[in-house]
Amino acid sequence: MRFYSALHTAGVKTELHIFRGGGHGFALAREPELPARYWPELFKEWMVRIGMMAPEGQY
Repeated sequence: MRFYSALHTAGVKTELHIFRGGGHGFALAREPELPARYWPELFKEWMVRIGMMAPEGQY
């Protein structure tokens, strides 16, 4: 939270996603009842938006 707050205060475009449930490796197992299962997709979308990854199908 402090890191996010510092980035935001400095004018850095940033996002923060906090998931209520999970443990180590929770999203890798893609547990269907946990919203955090979507974090890999959120990460890919973010990488595309900041220009670090090509959109799907554009490799």
